[in-house]
Amino acid sequence: MQADDDRLGKLLLERGLLSQEEFDDAMGARQASGRPLPEILVEKSYLGAVQIQDAVAALEKRVRYCPRCNVPVYVTRLMAEGERCPRCLSKVVWHEEAVVAQIRDVESIVQLAQDELPPEVEESRRVPGRIFGKYILVGEAGRGGAGVVQKAWDTMLGEYVALKFIREQKDVADESTAKRIRQEQIVDLLHEARAALRLRHEHIVSVRDIGRIEKQFYIAMDFIEGQTLAEHMRNS
Repeated sequence: MQADDDRLGKLLLERGLLSQEEFDDAMGARQASGRPLPEILVEKSYLGAVQIQDAVAALEKRVRYCPRCNVPVYVTRLMAEGERCPRCLSKVVWHEEAVVAQIRDVESIVQLAQDELPPEVEESRRVPGRIFGKYILVGEAGRGGAGVVQKAWDTMLGEYVALKFIREQKDVADESTAKRIRQEQIVDLLHEARAALRLRHEHIVSVRDIGRIEKQFYIAMDFIEGQTLAEHMRNS
């Protein structure tokens, strides 16, 4: 798209990676051929593929990240086997800058507390998408009509918790209806959490926290190993 190419060109000019003459020449070729600006810049040898990738990622606020080294990395060239970390040669993944910052925050908490994480938690924290605020999501513990419960590790407290989330309504085609349903589900979740906080009984799972991270609301509860009701009925 013209707007995307204009933004990319402006960034390359600001970073001194492209001269004004080279930019004007490439844009002229783009307008004449209708081909994407990045393709033309590489073809004319004005920039390399890695430089283009880095510039596009900067516009999208994404970075290359090595899960093993737990750091953003810079790749100088594209290898036949794909992008590799220059330190450990592991495969790198692309993450949003905010996600990488979140991962590193959790890492700093773990290191500060000098926690020895359970093997499943250690494995999960290396998997993209498993960091949720101060929690490391280990795996799904159960689900119902409106909610999903994840087994998670609280890096602050150093123990397991159960996180309950609202399930996405993927089968609702109308956007306004989906928004209304979600708002109702959020209200129900908050009412459920507030009611549970007022109750204290040995046979009732305790609620630890209610919160929101970005657009996702959650309830944090005690995690108790055991069977689901369906499993109990099958085994009884």
